[in-house]
Amino acid sequence: MLQYIQYKTSLPDMKEFTVCMWHKFYNHTNDHPLFSYAVPNQPRAIYLWVSNSLRSSYFSLSVESHTFFRLNYPLRLNRWYHSCTSWNGRTGEWQIWVNAERVGRGFHNRLVGHVIPGGGIAITGQEQRQYGGGFLEGEGSPKGSGGFLGEVTQLYLYKAALAAGKAHRDHKHHHGNHASSTTPQPPPVSTGPPLPPHPLLISGQLIPRLNINAQLGGRLRPQNPPPPTPGNLLLSSPLLQHSGGSTSSITLPVQDPTSTRTKRKDDYPREPAEGEVKQVMNVCSGCAPEPFKKAELISWRSTPKKLYSGALYTLANAECRRF
Repeated sequence: MLQYIQYKTSLPDMKEFTVCMWHKFYNHTNDHPLFSYAVPNQPRAIYLWVSNSLRSSYFSLSVESHTFFRLNYPLRLNRWYHSCTSWNGRTGEWQIWVNAERVGRGFHNRLVGHVIPGGGIAITGQEQRQYGGGFLEGEGSPKGSGGFLGEVTQLYLYKAALAAGKAHRDHKHHHGNHASSTTPQPPPVSTGPPLPPHPLLISGQLIPRLNINAQLGGRLRPQNPPPPTPGNLLLSSPLLQHSGGSTSSITLPVQDPTSTRTKRKDDYPREPAEGEVKQVMNVCSGCAPEPFKKAELISWRSTPKKLYSGALYTLANAECRRF
């Protein structure tokens, strides 16, 4: 039984788009077609899916049969994830966000200026290998065929791309032990004020032919010791005893508990699209206002849907991540 959802609406021509949704998977055996939009002579006008191997899951996006990326992400079974995938045909930029974190961004220049034709068929749950059909299942089908096994909710298709990303920032990816190559430089360590010159040394060497006891015994304790500064407490203790009976004072860089601690400033500003993604992600009930209603082409709340082959439409909890 090939279960899927068809969105009963007529879509216009698209120069850019964003697809956002919540999804949860029951297994990692099948590939999971999240969104498939087909037009005559082009079944992969837009195709967004999660493919699975033995140990990994990958987000992928294809426009006009050009696959832009195959991004590894640690998806766990029976857990809700929110994803937003965007393509801008004017610049060629694509982005993918998972749980309000941008995990991928790039450019595909071959389709700059391309317009995706309208009037096609949009579905979730199966890949259209021909206009309106061509689903694969059963014996002889490629590995991973069979369609989406899980749940989806709050799917929205917008006629606008997400705000352009920052080129200077290397965002965290989920490719095993991948580490960013643009880690910000740590702040300089404060060493406190310079210490006064030692009365017995010149350039690190002892002063020659100097009667230490007779001539410098009274100079080991300064007459007016410098006052303590924040971050450095003056500790006077008889650690050094000299023949003249005087003691030496030692200044140590001890943390002053009354000193003001300042929080380190973020080296990078927030991504422009982060606020957009979070607004969409926070729509988790039928009462919450839709933040970009004027840009909607498909709305989970208002677009008519037709369910095929036993796909179920059930009531959900009005709580993010706990539908």
